[in-house]
Amino acid sequence: MRFTLIAAAALVLAGAPLKSPARNTPQKLRIMTYNVRGGMGMDDKRDYDRASAVIREHQPDICALQELDSITGRNGKTYALQEFAERTGMHGTFAKAIDYDGGAYGIGLLYKDEPQQVKRIALPGREEARALIVAEFPEYVFMATHFSLTGADQMTSIRMVDSIAALYPEKAVFLAGDLNFTPDSEQFKALRRVSYR
Repeated sequence: MRFTLIAAAALVLAGAPLKSPARNTPQKLRIMTYNVRGGMGMDDKRDYDRASAVIREHQPDICALQELDSITGRNGKTYALQEFAERTGMHGTFAKAIDYDGGAYGIGLLYKDEPQQVKRIALPGREEARALIVAEFPEYVFMATHFSLTGADQMTSIRMVDSIAALYPEKAVFLAGDLNFTPDSEQFKALRRVSYR
């Protein structure tokens, strides 16, 4: 199993070569992760067009999104994932982490090609519950998340991600999201051990 980590506080792009074990067909996969802050820019103005333009500019095949509102009062009862999907011309999946302001708050995944199956898994978070999306495609598995701020919860999440990745020994597995830790942290070292074993 090849396990690739794409960690980000805000935005990371990667082009990862894939090789299908079944067909042995090389491909290129363009991955992106983006903490959209509820569609808010650095000027604290909500603008789905502007945030979607960032995604369109980089033309990812698949994009993990963090801090999405779904039909909340603060975003005018808008389904943010649909706003991003329509503006980027991609398909989307939302995973609720918590109930919030009359709706839900969580993470999302945008993709050009429909996955074979999608699972939504709860992750620990002492300050607020967290979520993981696991999307299986013919040649790879993509996991999108937004980890807790708490170190112990992050370590538990890493163990959970590792056990899920182990279910796909014949496919490349990618993890992308806002992991809330730095490259010099024990959590990052633990995740690297998982990634390269």
